[in-house]
Amino acid sequence: MKTTTRIIASSTAAILTAGLLTPIAHAQENITLEGNATWGVKASFSKYIKSPIAKGSITPGDNATWADAVLNMPLDSEGTTVTAKDQGVLDFDGSVHFQGHSGQLDLTFSDFKVNVNGNTGTLTVDYASLPYVPDAKMEYGQDQVLADLTFEGDVDLTKPGTLKANSKLASTGVAVFAGFYKVGDVLDPININLTNVDIAEVPEETTAPEEATTSVEPTAPEETTTSVEPTKPSEPAKPTEPSKPSTTPNPTSPSTPAATENAQEGSSVDQTIDDIKKKGFFGTIISILSSVLGVGAIGAALVAIAKHLGWVR
Repeated sequence: MKTTTRIIASSTAAILTAGLLTPIAHAQENITLEGNATWGVKASFSKYIKSPIAKGSITPGDNATWADAVLNMPLDSEGTTVTAKDQGVLDFDGSVHFQGHSGQLDLTFSDFKVNVNGNTGTLTVDYASLPYVPDAKMEYGQDQVLADLTFEGDVDLTKPGTLKANSKLASTGVAVFAGFYKVGDVLDPININLTNVDIAEVPEETTAPEEATTSVEPTAPEETTTSVEPTKPSEPAKPTEPSKPSTTPNPTSPSTPAATENAQEGSSVDQTIDDIKKKGFFGTIISILSSVLGVGAIGAALVAIAKHLGWVR
């Protein structure tokens, strides 16, 4: 919990500080520019193309026109952006194709853009250029800086008017021109005519508010000085040992088979004696002997004698 609180406090302070340092930005809305640009490229070059030596042609395209050795290009409002009254990118429709010497000289410029930054800027183009050398192949490029610009007077893109910029061949434009000219050679000036300007809002340079000298950092909650230690759980009671089973009483011993047999035997002897008694004298003798000696002593012998004499079966 302490760690989380500190992170939240630090993050909150960072957000508050960032809010103080972030510059105010104004949104750009509903910019509508109408107009055109005129450019003769380089007067000496266009004259050469049309001369009896080159016997060439100059052909405009993509809504551009060529008249009196000047290329006229309409402004494309959708591709144009203005970030301040003297800063923006002006996009122009149009292309121009130069050809001479039976096609050995071939050069096309298109997609013209003027990048404005105060009183200076650049002219970029897409190009297709055939170097003027034997067995050359066409070379292509996009958004290549062809010329460096310097505007005359103050630049204001937020109101109608004409902007004039002097142009010189940029270092990257030498190859575009097939090596005919060197860096810094003067090209024809560009004239930009703004005839209708409708800009709902143009951002202005805004000074960011000064950083607060003392920022109040949210106080992190104090740590609790005494923390309650959780109570130790009581030890579980030891399980009681199961009591030993009591001694199982011995089952009652069954009657001894011998005793049972003796009882059965005594019963047989009694029956035999009864049979002998019924035979007269000897029955009397046997009765006396039975009384004196007991059946157990003479029983077996008497039974055997009686059976031998045929008295009993």
